[in-house]
Amino acid sequence: MPRFSDDKLEGFYQEFVLHQEAFEMHRTEQQQFNTELLASIKENTTAVASLASKTETIMEVWAASQGAFKVMKWVGSAVKWVAGVLIAIGGVWYYFKNGHN
Repeated sequence: MPRFSDDKLEGFYQEFVLHQEAFEMHRTEQQQFNTELLASIKENTTAVASLASKTETIMEVWAASQGAFKVMKWVGSAVKWVAGVLIAIGGVWYYFKNGHN
């Protein structure tokens, strides 16, 4: 079994203490980073929740407008048929009033 001198043991001990201090410093930095990261996540979560509540109204309006567009399409189709019938009636009326002698 090798024997170490007191100076060599003192060197090992000082190196151990330096590593211990570095580890504690790294652990403190990691804890600070984790705290900042959690704060950032909470802030982002709040922002996303706020955005979701704002876009909820927009999505409701969009869904309602989709229904309105369907109704307008049906009304437009009906108007085309009614206009076609009225033009035909007007053409027949004009023919008998002015064109037929």
